Formats: sequence, C-alpha cells, structure tokens
Amino acid sequence: MIHQTKKHFELLDAMRGVAAIAVVLFHFMEIAQPDYRNSFIPHSYLAVDFFFCFIGVCNCLCLRSEAG
Repeated sequence: MIHQTKKHFELLDAMRGVAAIAVVLFHFMEIAQPDYRNSFIPHSYLAVDFFFCFIGVCNCLCLRSEAG
C-alpha cells in the first residue's frame, strides 16, 4: 500500500469557502435588494473573479506537483 501525500492548504480552502458564500449571498441579495449598492455585501461579485483566479492557482499547484 503506497501512501501519497499531497500538500493541503487550509487557508486556501477557507478563502475558497468565503468566496463561495459571498457569491451565494450576492445572488440572494439580487432577489431581496435589486440595487446592489444598497446591499450589505455590495462588492461580493468580485468573489467570482477571486474564485476563478484561485482555481487557476490550485490547478497550477496540482499539475506542478504531478510533474515532479
């Protein structure tokens, strides 16, 4: 039985979770308050950009670790 250990970044997981929650809240607030400037979390749409950048970083780290 071979045990492969991969690096795991808890902070990055937490940041991904916060970004996902912010996006969900933003979409919920679109229904409750259509004008995003009056929302309690007005710039949460930026979490989508962060989320995609984060996924790119994770993919690069994963591919880098598999390459050697």
